[in-house]
Amino acid sequence: MAAGPATITDPDRLAEAGFTSGGAPDPTTVLFVAGAERLGAWFAEVGVLFFATSLFAALLSFHNAVARYIFSLGRERVLPRVLGQVHPRKQAPYAASLTQTALAFVVVTVFAVLGLDPILTLFTWLTNTGALGVVALLTLLSFSVVAFFRNDARNEGGFARLIAPLVAGLVLAVVLVLIVLNFNVLLTSTPGAPLNPLAVVFPVLVLGAGVVGFVVAVAMRSRRPAVYAGIGEGVAAVQATAAKEDTGTQTERSSS
Repeated sequence: MAAGPATITDPDRLAEAGFTSGGAPDPTTVLFVAGAERLGAWFAEVGVLFFATSLFAALLSFHNAVARYIFSLGRERVLPRVLGQVHPRKQAPYAASLTQTALAFVVVTVFAVLGLDPILTLFTWLTNTGALGVVALLTLLSFSVVAFFRNDARNEGGFARLIAPLVAGLVLAVVLVLIVLNFNVLLTSTPGAPLNPLAVVFPVLVLGAGVVGFVVAVAMRSRRPAVYAGIGEGVAAVQATAAKEDTGTQTERSSS
């Protein structure tokens, strides 16, 4: 409301109004600049502090989620088993956490070396790409619910088994298409901006990761069925898988 729709969608007007970061138009500064003009400099200082702490909270949340996935896949022998190790005293998944820390360090270092703005590039590009991946996963998950209950109703009604997940999947599919079609706007924050090559590269990377995951899953189901069956099933399944693999190894040794 403070900037107006004509300004918020026009980089030149943003710059004229003083909504800039590092000399470049930055719509994320509107809240702080407009607030400082109306309420005083303290508002901008407190707002920046809250923004920084909220980013830290978001990064910590992402870190914990990724570390947990790495830990679970290591524990279930999809990834190297060392990634499934926990601290002997604190029981924290330290190996997975350190792996995620190293990956994040490499990514941040690349952006820093290239001199790219951490908010307008690193944060904007990768969070939008991550959001695209999450929506894609939720879309596939919704349709997978329909397929799962087709074989086993689990005493669930038709609404829970078919209608709700099907409607969710269709709506999410529409959202997914809209995200892909408007990904250039998400990256540039400017409607009608020239196509940024990254607006094609990032969605292709998400799609490519999905294809690679599918191929790996198919190969694992064929070559390591016990591991495949134990994905996401927890400690009991991991123990059963380990017992089967150890038995198979001992059998092979005995045969040889």
